[in-house]
Amino acid sequence: MVLWCESDPPIQVVTPAGTNLTVNNMIYVPRYDMHLATHFPVSAAAAADGHGGTLITVHVQVAWGVSLAHVVSSENRYQVASPGDGTGGTVVTTYLDVPIT
Repeated sequence: MVLWCESDPPIQVVTPAGTNLTVNNMIYVPRYDMHLATHFPVSAAAAADGHGGTLITVHVQVAWGVSLAHVVSSENRYQVASPGDGTGGTVVTTYLDVPIT
């Protein structure tokens, strides 16, 4: 597996209370699929988690034809990470629960 993140920059999200957070997404694919992995569209949304924090939901669209993609979404300020796996044409959803609203 090799890391792919050149064309997928970090995503900025805003918590319900207005705090700006950066979500990083590391995407690992087998070396033989690198030619297919030119871009993985990523989106994220933040909402109150019901416990005084924020739940960030991240969606990563895996490029068609990729045999396996391992996604790790992370928010470094609060040191939270969430992994997920998917194949070509699927959406990998990860969840980050940070302790700030």
